[in-house]
Amino acid sequence: RLDGVSSTVKISSVAGAVTGIHRGGEMEIVDVGPVRLTLQGTHARFLELKQPVTLDLRNAECEIAQPQGTVEIEQINSEVKILQPAGTVRVGGERGRIEIEGPANETRVDVRRAEVEVLLREAVSVTLVTTDEDLRLLLDGPPSIRLDAVAPNGEIATPGLDVKSETSDRESRLTHTFGDGDGRVSLRNMRGQIVIRMAK
Repeated sequence: RLDGVSSTVKISSVAGAVTGIHRGGEMEIVDVGPVRLTLQGTHARFLELKQPVTLDLRNAECEIAQPQGTVEIEQINSEVKILQPAGTVRVGGERGRIEIEGPANETRVDVRRAEVEVLLREAVSVTLVTTDEDLRLLLDGPPSIRLDAVAPNGEIATPGLDVKSETSDRESRLTHTFGDGDGRVSLRNMRGQIVIRMAK
């Protein structure tokens, strides 16, 4: 357990849980049990995690690579990168930047005034909600999905794709099915732009 630690921290090969509070400095967590941490101003990396991860971030930077368990994050003004998560992902909060690459399970991001980018390779259920900043969905394949995008007082851009949005009453909307539509993808961005394009 970390009790308000503010120095550089490296923890690896711990069977049990890693919990507590870390303020500032660098952190690297590798191959441990469940993680439940509050990070304030921390630059953190998490590797080889097989158990659930729960983080409360404030003005932090965080990268989680290939987590096997669920990931739940509440953040304010933080940069979050999640690479190839196997379990479900939930991210909430405001401001900052959220990037998720290659989710393999249900993923939900519900934030305010935060930039969001998701690279989608598989037909999974995805819900992305933000306001005022860009929301980008990058499609690799593309996967077999049913897409539903709405941008009140905003716009939807589809560079390189042969699909176009419709606009009425200051609301842009786009529905489209790729392949058999096995996964449902819902995008919402108020007063911002939704960009949907191929990853390559």
